[in-house]
Amino acid sequence: MFGPQAPAQALGSLAIRYATYRQLYLAGSVVALVCAACLLWAGQTRQLTRAAARQPGCRAGRSAIARADQP
Repeated sequence: MFGPQAPAQALGSLAIRYATYRQLYLAGSVVALVCAACLLWAGQTRQLTRAAARQPGCRAGRSAIARADQP
């Protein structure tokens, strides 16, 4: 009946009524930057976990690598 975009369209129509386009673009930019920062942080955390698991004498060993590979 309604696609997954319907709630976003409804919110957008309400937002346009009460906010300027500049404010909407700024809000979208902030959301995009926050998402990019979260993805970068998650990628670095995963790389650090994998690097630590490969160090000699690491007790976590393969289990840490297996946990890092899980989404």
